[in-house]
Amino acid sequence: MRLAVLTSDQRRHHWFVHALFQRGHSVPIVVSETKALPSAPDRDEDGRLFNDHFSSLARAEEKFFPEANDFPDPVEQIIKKDWGGINDTSVPETLEKHKIEGIAVFGSSLIRDPILKAFPRRILNIHQGLSPYYRGSGTNFWPFFNRELEYVGVTLHHIDAGIDSGEILAHARPDISPEDGQHDIGCKTIIASVDLISH
Repeated sequence: MRLAVLTSDQRRHHWFVHALFQRGHSVPIVVSETKALPSAPDRDEDGRLFNDHFSSLARAEEKFFPEANDFPDPVEQIIKKDWGGINDTSVPETLEKHKIEGIAVFGSSLIRDPILKAFPRRILNIHQGLSPYYRGSGTNFWPFFNRELEYVGVTLHHIDAGIDSGEILAHARPDISPEDGQHDIGCKTIIASVDLISH
């Protein structure tokens, strides 16, 4: 099956496409949109926590995804500079030109029309979090905050017009070790997501 990947532009998103290639998937095109980091809070303590969080995330991604500095060649890349730009009206036409049969979504903004209309029931979301328990954003953060680590994982589901409301196809959970930090577990969840979509 010829897959397109709709995603973002961080190291974990690059790695995801590399991993699909390594599993033998045909991925002729990636549509990637730029996701800017939120602004650091003004208060000193909040700003320190903010910087520590994103520094720890970067270190974990370098540890788990060391080779993934960009998307693999010879994938054609369409870069959308604005968050939400993945829904530009030119995208479905480009995907059809590449004879795309299915779409994998990982870490992009919400998918809307006209993509939904052009590829009904052929768009799968790699949702970081276990739906229906955690939907929306921060879905592998809130289980830590709420001390519900049994809900850390990934969900593979169809995309519809709602938010993480499409038919659930499968779940996976990472192997957690006592020495793992939150971001280590997040990276392991991303690795589990490739196993999920490759079955």
